[in-house]
Amino acid sequence: LPIPGGNPEVVRVFHLAHVTTPQGIQEILTVLRTVADIQKIFTATAPMDLAIRGTASDIATSEWLIQSLDLPASPQASSPPTIREYHIPSTMRGDSVIRVFYPVYITTTAGLQQTLDLLRAKVRIMKAFNNTTPAALVVRGSADQIAQAEQLIRDRDQPIKIAP
Repeated sequence: LPIPGGNPEVVRVFHLAHVTTPQGIQEILTVLRTVADIQKIFTATAPMDLAIRGTASDIATSEWLIQSLDLPASPQASSPPTIREYHIPSTMRGDSVIRVFYPVYITTTAGLQQTLDLLRAKVRIMKAFNNTTPAALVVRGSADQIAQAEQLIRDRDQPIKIAP
């Protein structure tokens, strides 16, 4: 819906199909605010909806992120991709790449948080957040930072080796 008075912003309501908990909707809201810099977001938990106000670019970025995170909790229902990438249109800053990583072995809240801490410390990515269901790490940075983040996550996302 366009905003009256010639405002270039629009409002769009997204219904979440697979997120069923207040924590899940809060995580997506935090990803949108932290990673995509979208501040005008309102939630409703019954039904699970997000109302977002922003430019066409903000809405497109939001739609992509929501589609990347509003996935079935059960891997048997639908196997998420290992990586999804989005280039924010019309951004002049160097952090125009958003990537969603779906680790296979880093699936606990503690493991996701430790990986985020390493991304912030070693790669200097400040726009990052995690999602718990499905396990995902959402990061935004330059192409170089995203490449470094991919390597760090790949190095950490390994099966635990049990000594004989």
